[in-house]
Amino acid sequence: MKHILFSFFFFAVFLNVSAQNTSSKFDKIRSDIKKAEDIGNAGNYRKALEVYKAVYAEIETTDSVKLQAEILNEIGLMYDYSGEYTQSLNFYLNALKICEKANLVQQKAATYNNIGALYLLQNKYSEALAYFELSLSAETESGNRKGIAQSYENIGIIHKKQKRFDMAESFYLDAYEIYKNMSDSAAVSNVFHNLGVLYFTQNMLDKAVELFDAALKIQEKSENNVGKCYTLNSLGETYLELNKFSQAIEYLKKSLSVSQKIGLISQSNYSYKLLSNVYEKANDFKESLRFHKLHLQLNDSIFNSEKNRQFEELMLKYETAKNESIIVRQNAELKNNRTILWFIVSLTILFIFFSGFISLIHFKKRRAYKSLVQLNVELAAKMNNEPLTLKEEKNSSSVISVRDNDFLKSLKNKLSDFMEREKPYLKSSFSIDDLAEAIESNSKYVSKIINDFCGSNFSTYVNKRRIEHARLLLLNPKHDKLTLQAIAEMSGFNNRATFISAFKKYTGVTPSYFLEHKNEFLQ
Repeated sequence: MKHILFSFFFFAVFLNVSAQNTSSKFDKIRSDIKKAEDIGNAGNYRKALEVYKAVYAEIETTDSVKLQAEILNEIGLMYDYSGEYTQSLNFYLNALKICEKANLVQQKAATYNNIGALYLLQNKYSEALAYFELSLSAETESGNRKGIAQSYENIGIIHKKQKRFDMAESFYLDAYEIYKNMSDSAAVSNVFHNLGVLYFTQNMLDKAVELFDAALKIQEKSENNVGKCYTLNSLGETYLELNKFSQAIEYLKKSLSVSQKIGLISQSNYSYKLLSNVYEKANDFKESLRFHKLHLQLNDSIFNSEKNRQFEELMLKYETAKNESIIVRQNAELKNNRTILWFIVSLTILFIFFSGFISLIHFKKRRAYKSLVQLNVELAAKMNNEPLTLKEEKNSSSVISVRDNDFLKSLKNKLSDFMEREKPYLKSSFSIDDLAEAIESNSKYVSKIINDFCGSNFSTYVNKRRIEHARLLLLNPKHDKLTLQAIAEMSGFNNRATFISAFKKYTGVTPSYFLEHKNEFLQ
């Protein structure tokens, strides 16, 4: 009886201490988040990223999914402000996965909005509008008035871009009414700025200046440096149109000073462009050329064609991540085992004899990873002994039609032979147009064959072949001294990070883990 009472007493004390520790931990996390917000608002996005990432490392293995989604969005936003759009999208998509799985409506709305903003930066208005409308629907469902107003603003921006000015003004004014009733001066200043841009677009320049001035007064009072950059640039551009060059230069240089101070690259770039135009109009061609060169240099570093390609690949990965396979299911099992392991470790503080269960779970986890290595070694051996062909395993009507069509069947064989013989996918620049040209066909037929016989699109098909090749390289002892960067380039990948991500996706383990344990399964 004494032992039972002692156990209950110990259990109660443990729960009380655990609750206090948990409360203290989350108080610190919230404090760190506030610190990161302040740093980000001051324009030091790199430092803010460090703090946000440290916070996420603390909560990643907890069940605080709402907080995880919130931090991932904030990290994405910091990359967005820094002009690193591919990194930004990566974190937004990870946040969206969490939101969709846990049905976090309001967080999902914010993520939709952020992705829409990235599309807007690339002038992809249809895609941006689709995400902004998804955001509005989610904000309406959650009853978030500020979120509804922000969605109205964003939709208004799209209508303005597509020259539907009356609709744009209507959405802006709807947003203004909500912000005014909420006494949100910062948001009101954004609406003033957007309305100013709308009037500028319609050549209503005096009205535009009036609204920009109103927005700037609010932003200066609230020390909103990001907003000031945009508004100062807009004032400079408006005065340029009015041929008031000295005022234009004054506002543009003020904007440039603030944007450089806070690291807002996109606005610094815009200031350079406008200053070049102002000086050209003012016949000061030396200064115009200087700012034009600065604009071109910065423009090249912001969003080149390679980053745009990576952006599309990330969207493709997100869409195809739902496809089931043996490796994906084993990864899910490993994730569940980690959760179980964590739960059992917690219980061992009270019940020592549960350590046996923990050891068993740990053993199963290691065995599962090694099972993945063994599976990939066997697959590599099989692929090394068999030609790289398109397999006729689908039962869909489109496959049947291909079998019955001698032309497409012949083209399929030609494609298979070319891929096996030339291995063109080992070139990082290899595209579906290159493949179509090589087999004297067109991309439409090539895409149809890959879809019907592989059940995937061209990008997925090529990446799978690259990983199969990389797997063979890693198994070959003569390549043991090569770096992962070298293996990646030999397999057709542009960089080490993309290679590691793709290898993990297709094999279930990282290249490093595969290298470490491969010899256990080699003859």
